[in-house]
Amino acid sequence: MTPSQLQRTSPFDQFRTMSTLMDRLFPWSSEVATDMPAMLDNLPLDVYEKDGNIVVKAALPGIKQQDVKINITDDLLQISAERKDESEVRTADYYLKEYSAGNWFRSLRLPADVMADKAAATYADGFVTLTIPRKPTSTPRTIEVKVG
Repeated sequence: MTPSQLQRTSPFDQFRTMSTLMDRLFPWSSEVATDMPAMLDNLPLDVYEKDGNIVVKAALPGIKQQDVKINITDDLLQISAERKDESEVRTADYYLKEYSAGNWFRSLRLPADVMADKAAATYADGFVTLTIPRKPTSTPRTIEVKVG
């Protein structure tokens, strides 16, 4: 084989070819602007214990208070929210549009000793804060063992 017959290849050539084929198949995928709805599983939460309560803080910027639903069944907490699409007249050409309508949902298991019937939720500055009291724990009692 002569040097002119040798062709230099890279293991990444196949990936470049695949990327080109995908761009042809889905031409809108490389556009900057997107109108894709929000993912259902991207509701960030902070969960911690403070003063004998379980506190769950969920970030819901741009969501109206009436569009947030919280449900506790036994030890399962479910938070859902919906942002409705504003009926706007599109007079601008967007370069990037990530703020769109969508649904959000999260569920998580709570400790078994929570008192769900006494839970309270507040909404401020784009955050829902849910406070769930825990049942008081009994203090251990030491029992002295006597001989005889």
